[in-house]
Amino acid sequence: STQSTWGLLITSVLLAAKARDDTYYSNQYYSAIGGISNAELNKLESAFLVLIEFSLFVTSETFEQYKAFLMQHSAQTDTSHSSQPVGFAVKAEHAHSDDEVHELMEEDPGAEC
Repeated sequence: STQSTWGLLITSVLLAAKARDDTYYSNQYYSAIGGISNAELNKLESAFLVLIEFSLFVTSETFEQYKAFLMQHSAQTDTSHSSQPVGFAVKAEHAHSDDEVHELMEEDPGAEC
């Protein structure tokens, strides 16, 4: 489902940020821009880490394989009907704090927290 895919994507981004960056946003921030609850994101993060056996390293070859697959898939997919959390995430990307994300959520009643 779209919600499952979105949860996987936001969890992947969260873990990538935690693995690569010295400073990163909180799980609460990612759950707000992802349109899922903080509790759900915490569960997804734990389950994802267990499934990948806590191995966050990706070789360049593996990265390029997945990149090629995603680029091919995105070229074949009509993106004009994107789900609401994607639009919200684009707006939230420019927010500088958790408070600004929450303000965006109040402006957009369709966004879930």
